[in-house]
Amino acid sequence: MKILIITEHYWPENFRINDLSIELAKKDIKVDVLTGNPNYPEGKIYKGYNNLKWKNEKYFDINIFRVPIIPRGKGSAFRLFLNYISFIVSASFRLIFMKKKYDHIFVFESSPITVCLPAIFLKKISRARTPISMWVLDLWPNYFFDTLRMERNAVLGNILDVLCRFIYRNCDNILLQSEAFFDPVYRLVPDHKG
Repeated sequence: MKILIITEHYWPENFRINDLSIELAKKDIKVDVLTGNPNYPEGKIYKGYNNLKWKNEKYFDINIFRVPIIPRGKGSAFRLFLNYISFIVSASFRLIFMKKKYDHIFVFESSPITVCLPAIFLKKISRARTPISMWVLDLWPNYFFDTLRMERNAVLGNILDVLCRFIYRNCDNILLQSEAFFDPVYRLVPDHKG
């Protein structure tokens, strides 16, 4: 079996997806990881990484495909927005040239939910119907308004609801971090079978 993990953060950044990918590789599953250049939590690209080009690495038996991103900086809303968008664009572009076939795509959604868009893009352009599983760690769009400490705006809230609904509907499996996530996700996609 061959799995592609898409995550904005990966080793040497310290996230649970590192442990999960190692365990999958130990079970003789071929694991590739598509990720950005490490910059969390300091907001600066780590030493030894060139943020102007793609980089391939190995971690245990895992192939890592890194893409340039705009680092998160000190975490201002605008800087985080640029960080998220740059990952989506870079990862989607890199997928065009990877030309690999996978049995499954696993998205580690640390934040934001849009990290799943490159997986959906790959599924649509390849027409391979590769199943997508997304591990939801932050509940969108609630997380967006809470992080920015702003009241839920009706127009922006509706736009984010539509985006979240599109992403959830294009995932075959939605793995939720907490039982408290069930009702808000179900509200967006009550007919989801995953």
